[in-house]
Formats: sequence, C-alpha cells, structure tokens
Amino acid sequence: MGGPPFSDDNAAMIAAAGAIAFQRGRRDSLFLDADPSLPLSEEGWL
Repeated sequence: MGGPPFSDDNAAMIAAAGAIAFQRGRRDSLFLDADPSLPLSEEGWL
C-alpha cells in the first residue's frame, strides 16, 4: 500500500466527485451500502 502522500489524492478525488454530485442536486439516504467497484461515470453521478 502507498503511504499518506498517495492516499490524499484518492480522498480529494472522491470529495470532488461528491461535491459535483451535491451541486447537481444528488441526495441519498444516510443508510447506503458501500460498493467500491462502482464507476464514477455511472448514470446519475458525474
């Protein structure tokens, strides 16, 4: 696994994707299951 210098980029990319989805009106329940294999380009995300 990469150290902290490499993990910050992933967190920033996920935060940016979430901010874009939020600005576009995307809202979800707080009771979601995590699925790390979903692509960000899936319909409705970005």
